Amino acid sequence: MAFTVEGADGWLFLGDDSNGSVRQFTGEVRLSEQAQSDWAAYFTWLDGQARERRFQYTFMIAPSKESIYHNFYPFERGLNRPVDDFLKRFPDVIYPADLLQIDNPFYTYPKTDTHWNDFGALIAVKHQLLSMGIDIEGLCLDFSRVDLIGDLGNKVNPNASSPTVMIKGAKYSDFCVLNNQIHNHGRIWIFENDGAALKEKCLVFGDSFGLSMTKVLSRVFQRLVYVHTTTPSIEILEEEKPSIVLCEVAERFLTRGPASPDQFSFTHTIKEKIAQVAIAERQKIVEAQPKYLGLRWGQSAD
Repeated sequence: MAFTVEGADGWLFLGDDSNGSVRQFTGEVRLSEQAQSDWAAYFTWLDGQARERRFQYTFMIAPSKESIYHNFYPFERGLNRPVDDFLKRFPDVIYPADLLQIDNPFYTYPKTDTHWNDFGALIAVKHQLLSMGIDIEGLCLDFSRVDLIGDLGNKVNPNASSPTVMIKGAKYSDFCVLNNQIHNHGRIWIFENDGAALKEKCLVFGDSFGLSMTKVLSRVFQRLVYVHTTTPSIEILEEEKPSIVLCEVAERFLTRGPASPDQFSFTHTIKEKIAQVAIAERQKIVEAQPKYLGLRWGQSAD
């Protein structure tokens, strides 16, 4: 199977990836007992940290695109998928699939990208915060239409683009005071916005779906820290002492199960990523960024 799957009306979906996305959707892959045990330990650990450190947290599953627009998907949805197993075992988590299944005024996922767009992220963030008693309906955001090739459109030849929407005038760099220049796992973005409505500190543990969430959250919280990791980091919790923690995991990653938070070192992840960067690029990172967690981003993994 190709990396991308072509659906109806020009919709592209993730195909033969390492998570078995198609087989997850059809129900051929289920959530293993080991994965369920790992997730149970994850929530037990996080509950304990929330009590000890006095923060609120919620856990949200970012739905796979085929779970939202399955009417364009060329495979039949199984009766029991890994996400169904997860929701049965952990019914208090947030899975905003029903809210995202709209096409008016906009689709919530682009035809040519895996992730939700800014409009979808806004819907998901509103729902996640509302579950904590935080209402951001007063946040006024306008959207503009753009053409996007996306992470699926660039996998076909010729490349395919599709119309989608972004928050008008918003950039990822808005309010950003630290970007450690690391891609995917190990990434840290920190935002400070003195004009935000909530004078609180919000910490996000998420994946690539969390990127567009930052465009919304940086306009809500005075300080926002986004960390690209599935496993919560005790180091970041100790450094930031947040009052709000938002956990986000892509649906297709549920089958992996998280690492044990007690044995996980985020600084080690960072050092490993830095060691993979070319020396010239590493020096640019050193010069551009301040220290955080006692690390200078360009140092080696020694």
